[in-house]
Amino acid sequence: MLPDTQTYVEDYPEIYLHQMQWLAKNKDRFSFSLHVGDITQNNSKKEWSLAKKGFDIIDDKIPYLFALGNHDMGSEAGKFADTRNTSLANSFFTIDGFQNLKSSFPKGKVDNLLCELKIGNQKWMLISLEFGPRNKTITWANSQIAKYPEHNFIIITHAYLYEDNTLHDDEDWWLPQNYGIGKDIGQEAPNDGGQLWEKLIKNMII
Repeated sequence: MLPDTQTYVEDYPEIYLHQMQWLAKNKDRFSFSLHVGDITQNNSKKEWSLAKKGFDIIDDKIPYLFALGNHDMGSEAGKFADTRNTSLANSFFTIDGFQNLKSSFPKGKVDNLLCELKIGNQKWMLISLEFGPRNKTITWANSQIAKYPEHNFIIITHAYLYEDNTLHDDEDWWLPQNYGIGKDIGQEAPNDGGQLWEKLIKNMII
């Protein structure tokens, strides 16, 4: 599991690249690698270029998947999730770069991805969800889960649990609704951890 690499990518690139080199060197110890978002700090071309350089190190060595965090989207550098603009992420990464990709949403974009993985005799689906998954994204995720009832699922997203290990909701800091994307309505409206539990996760275990 790779947590937020944003500070490394911004100010300490040697640490970030060393992480990826270590993963590549120890590839036989892992079945996959998951990045939970905030890959970059400022959603800039410079940082995405470095991020891609790091993932290229493990490409074809370890299957990987990432979720886009609030720092990975926005209208410009330093504008964290003021809009759901992921053009830079999609210019440096394409869906063709993910092993055993089964689906993407929106189609052709890396914002939300579904990849298949087999470990021993078990079938797994890895699904990544954008920061503050939209209502229509949750609809897509539910449809994919229903489509593969014989698989186990691992879901990654950037903001689901809060720092006290409770669902990220109510009066917690950093809710998706408190960013610019929180103004979106209808199918574009974002969901916090509590809403994601009610609309998606709970349905998987009941």
